Amino acid sequence: MAELTDHLASVLRTISDTARAGSRPRPDWAVVDLRGGYPEHTSLSLRSLLAGTESFEALHTKLERLGASDRISHVLVRVGTLTVGAATLDALADLLAGLAARKHVVASLPTISAGTLLLTRSVQEVTAPPSAGVLLTGPATERSYLGGFLGSHGIGFETERIGRYKSAASTFTDESMDDAEREQLQAYLDTFREEWAARVAAGRGLQPDRVAGWLSADLVNAEQAAAAGVIHRVAYDDEIVQIDPAARVGALEYVLPRIDRAASRSRGLIRRAAGADRVAVVRVEGAIVTGLSRPATPFSPPACGSDTVVAQLRAAKADRATKAIVLSVNSGGGSALASDLISREIATAEVPVVAAMDDVAASGGYYVAARAREIIASPFTLTGSIGVIVARPVLRELLQRHGIVIDRLGDDRALMFSAARELTDAERTFLHAMVVDVYTRFVDEVAAGRHRDHAEIDAIGQGRIWSGADALRVGLIDRFGDRTTAVERARELAGLPASAPVWRPSPRPHRGPLAAVPELGRGVEGLLEPFGQEKVLTLLRPGLRVRW
Repeated sequence: MAELTDHLASVLRTISDTARAGSRPRPDWAVVDLRGGYPEHTSLSLRSLLAGTESFEALHTKLERLGASDRISHVLVRVGTLTVGAATLDALADLLAGLAARKHVVASLPTISAGTLLLTRSVQEVTAPPSAGVLLTGPATERSYLGGFLGSHGIGFETERIGRYKSAASTFTDESMDDAEREQLQAYLDTFREEWAARVAAGRGLQPDRVAGWLSADLVNAEQAAAAGVIHRVAYDDEIVQIDPAARVGALEYVLPRIDRAASRSRGLIRRAAGADRVAVVRVEGAIVTGLSRPATPFSPPACGSDTVVAQLRAAKADRATKAIVLSVNSGGGSALASDLISREIATAEVPVVAAMDDVAASGGYYVAARAREIIASPFTLTGSIGVIVARPVLRELLQRHGIVIDRLGDDRALMFSAARELTDAERTFLHAMVVDVYTRFVDEVAAGRHRDHAEIDAIGQGRIWSGADALRVGLIDRFGDRTTAVERARELAGLPASAPVWRPSPRPHRGPLAAVPELGRGVEGLLEPFGQEKVLTLLRPGLRVRW
């Protein structure tokens, strides 16, 4: 027996010595690629799997684990094509700042732009290869106006709105930008530029005036950008860190796998079984409509159904372990009814509710957040637009040109939203009274949620959009931050530890698996949703995109 024991010990020592002799050195670099849209979380859909979509949540977890690793001291962040708005870009920058507080982070930029500089504002080194593009400009936007084109083809639009800034349908009705629209968009762009300079300057330890000057310096290549202090140095990624193919595998094992919804649910079930107090996160994404939510298709964007969101909120409120709720909003609004139904669930919650605004949380997107205990947004969030509009197409002239006759029978008021004729004076008076009533309710909801007078909210309402920075100034939000900040704040308000888990309520749908597929044959009505027979709280701005 003793001989056998000695023999086994000898074999184990030999195996151990061989493994040590053949083992690679511990990697001290990790490589992280940033590209894509970074939704809050990803589904198990075929589209997500084929695209390799990584969620914001998965990236957050990855960077947290990298920051905690005692084997990694340096991280190379290679920035690819990012399809995110400024608010999400700002949130990604905060994640990198957290990593840079614990590791030496070097960023490699394919393009030197205001967006990539905002993203990498807090890392220790910003680099770019000699061939990197340079396009440093301030923010700008453009809008298309189809009023003249549609009119020449016999297509008109009638609108009834409250708020001189409520320009949701102006793309279809006007031939150019009016003074109110120009005023609010210019104010938004000015604040956008100021906040960009302030944030980049704070991260880089520079004066905002110097950073703002980069936007007008006419830099054309990476060498000029380095000489001006815009980036730290010009280098290819293989000049930053030498990673041979074998060692690269070792380094990349620290670029941890994504966490998909199935894994999140599994952890959630384990935590639920353990009875851990937790925070529920409910997402409002896309146009707010009545009924069930619908995913994006090649022909239509995603729609956020009030039935779905209300069911999720009620599931969270019924769950005894849920001590706080985060409402994550990225929506330009939609149906007034749907927005109000969601707001009702927020107002009646007995646990703290924190609203987290993403790139856009305006009109109905603000309505659903107004009754939250606290509202958190990025300085770049587009919000406000407290106003109401009813819009309908008028195709009478188009029909006449093509010899199409539409006869009517019965109570003509039932055909008030028919596109075949204009509104009568009586119908317009009725619609105006209806819109005033909805606007009054909207303002009252915001006043109740923000603990302000009706007149104060009316003064900053009128359909006007606000940047997150200006929204903080006028009292429409409480603080700057992102969805991570909102979860942390929800934990604090509920008295939960920082380790309290997060879950996403997913109640069983009321109908079959195809219920969320858009109906066929919806035609123009589907294209114009949520316009039609509903009062809408929407920021419908085809072509409105801030470019920088």
